[in-house]
Parts: sequence; structure tokens; C-alpha cells
Amino acid sequence: MQISPQKGISASDKIDVKLPYPVLIDNTKKYRDNDTFKAIDKLIKAGIKNGYPSAQIVVIHNGQIIKRSAYGRVNAYTQDGKQIKSAPRVTNTTLYDLASNIKMWATNMAIQKLVSEKKLNIDAKVNTIFPTFKDKASDKIKGKTDLTIRDILMHQAGFPADPQYHNNNYDPNNSNKRKKDANPVYTQDRNNILEKIIATPLQYKPGTKTIYSDVDYMLLGLIIEKITGEREDQYVENHIYKPLGLTHLMYKPLEKEIAKNISPLQN
Repeated sequence: MQISPQKGISASDKIDVKLPYPVLIDNTKKYRDNDTFKAIDKLIKAGIKNGYPSAQIVVIHNGQIIKRSAYGRVNAYTQDGKQIKSAPRVTNTTLYDLASNIKMWATNMAIQKLVSEKKLNIDAKVNTIFPTFKDKASDKIKGKTDLTIRDILMHQAGFPADPQYHNNNYDPNNSNKRKKDANPVYTQDRNNILEKIIATPLQYKPGTKTIYSDVDYMLLGLIIEKITGEREDQYVENHIYKPLGLTHLMYKPLEKEIAKNISPLQN
């Protein structure tokens, strides 16, 4: 603990107290023959034998690392499903693409930080942040005008699971068929995505169902950017990851000269 009193300090003054993060102790040797960990090893290896590409595991107990193992190979399969037996083995330092899990490791943490700083109220309506976020007279299902951030966090906002904004050959009226120029909310420009989200028809009245939707977290990301004035990736890295010393949790690793030894996370 570090306490830094200022000269002439009085009882009503504040004292700067800094508590260092604990340093983890490697005690994996002691637990090498642990029966539970042997069972975990057996389970993961069986999964890899039957097609699961790779895995990493770290178990921490009372400030000690008691299990740390890596299994399988990096990018062990081609896109058509053929196994690459010569692929490099996963190590304890292999980076993984967290894919859809970034909602938890970035968006949720950013929302929590903004709420704790009283910069965001999750019961606020979205249109207090984006005034254009409102129902239109032509909307068959209404609810956007009164939609709250809480609704979005709970996946109760009413949006479809995946409007495929990136795919202009997607027909929302017939998802089994591909049709050129069929997607009315198609865009390849992130500057237009809020407009396209507002134009996306709701599938149910907000708050009446709980259905997962990619749109929900896209909208939360835009809210984070509007409040902070930074792109979400920059805000999270600068205000969460870096202060915590999380040097191996990042966006765009290839632009940061990280080796291309990255394995996709299987959802």
C-alpha cells in the first residue's frame, strides 16, 4: 500500500491511497497430479480429437496459478473443414479472436464504467442520446420512441437477430432466398449505421420478449461513442485495457505488429 499525504494536511483533506494489484504466483507443479485437472485434460483432448481445434485454460486460486495448459493447434482447419496437421501448436501465449464475446469484454464493461461515472443512466430513453431515434408513422410495430438502454442490454429491444446490414443480397421478407438489391437497410458505411438501425422494423414490442439480436450491441456501441466522443475500440483500450495493464487484450492486433498466430474462438 502506498499513502501519499500532502504537506499541511488536515482531517478534512483527502489522502491519495494506491493499492497495487496482487502478483500471481505460479504453483502449477503442486497441482500437476490433481485428479480434477486430469479429468479436464482428458475432456478437452477428447474434444480436440473429435474436431474441436484448440483451447487454453488458466485456473487461479488464492492468488496462485494452479492450472495453466494449452491444447490443439492454431487455425487447425481449412475453411472447407479439412484438418491442417502441420499447423503450429497452441501455447499459453497464443492470442485468440474473442469474436462475439467482445460484447462482454468491451461493450458491457464500457457501459458499466459510464454508469459508475454517472455519465449514463440505463433507464434513459435512447432518443435522449439520439433525438432521431423514434417511431415512424409507417412502422407496423411501435416502440423505438420509448426504448430504453435497459431494454437493449436485456435483448428485449424488439430488433431482429441479424438484419445483415452488410449483405445487399439479403431479402428480409424471404431469408431463404438471395436477391440482388433486396435489403432496404444495407450499408457498408459505419457513418450510416444508426440511420439503418432506426429504419430496421421491430419484430415485437420492446419489453415483451427476450430474443438475442446483434443490433442491440451495435446500438450500445454507438451510444458509447456518442457519450465519450471516441470510437468504442479506442475508448475501451485507452480507459479500460491499458489502465489495467491488459497488454494482450486488444483490437486490431495485426496493426499493432502482433504475430499472425491468432486462433478463432469457437462460440
